[in-house]
Amino acid sequence: MAIITFLNNEPKETGQTLSSIAIATTYGIEHNLNILLVTTDFNDETVDSSYFIRRNSVMSILGTNPKMQNDFSNGAEGLIRMFAANRASTGIIKSYTKPVLHDRLDILVPPKTTDIKEFKEMTKFYPSIIDNASKVYDIVIVDLSKALRKDAYDRILEISNIMILMLRQNQKSIDDFFKLKMSDEFYNKKDLILGIGKYDKKSTYTAKNIGRYLREKQMPLTFPYNINFSDSCSKGKVIDYFLSTNSLTFKDGTEGFFYDELRRDVEKIEGIRMIQGF
Repeated sequence: MAIITFLNNEPKETGQTLSSIAIATTYGIEHNLNILLVTTDFNDETVDSSYFIRRNSVMSILGTNPKMQNDFSNGAEGLIRMFAANRASTGIIKSYTKPVLHDRLDILVPPKTTDIKEFKEMTKFYPSIIDNASKVYDIVIVDLSKALRKDAYDRILEISNIMILMLRQNQKSIDDFFKLKMSDEFYNKKDLILGIGKYDKKSTYTAKNIGRYLREKQMPLTFPYNINFSDSCSKGKVIDYFLSTNSLTFKDGTEGFFYDELRRDVEKIEGIRMIQGF
């Protein structure tokens, strides 16, 4: 089915990973679809620890959340071993993913290696893993890292149905993208849409103004900055947070605005998905 990939060209933090978590979780709650969130960063537990408390966490000792991180080395690492041994098939993908919302949302955690050379060698299998996963999940959401081998990185973009390029909400980020758009045809592809991380609706650089300035046919997606969401990620309580806010709207203040924007982002993506037929 569909592969939706988050990427960025920025040297500084754009909120890409938390934005991918937010979209995947909103999809899992709002739509009866089978979603897989794939994180590809090196030595990074952000996605896993957003949904599950670390076993060595003080909070876990206090028993504040029953969802604990499993100390298993399955995930992408297990799949990579299978692909490397030519023993992989589409049918085994779900054996290596971690369920978050039953039949709605799973995650695929990255290899646990702390050796960057070993990691890069392992990432050559990511395109095959993602491609096979798209045959058993309705939507695969990829948090694409620049730490991957270039050939793997480029191949994932090739097989993606929608690419969400993350920008920062400032003039330099917007100008840098405009230059890329003028010089590189890749940034004019119809399957590439913009996303604004850590979005602040009070900024001069609103989504509407950015879209108008860049002459975008579609207004950029917005991922509002929300400290409660960020704290929930650090505590392994993302699902609890979303279930407490999903009935709110923009009229209900910060939390309502946050969820309303994510809901709108998902509906925009769904609209594209329906039109394109994937």
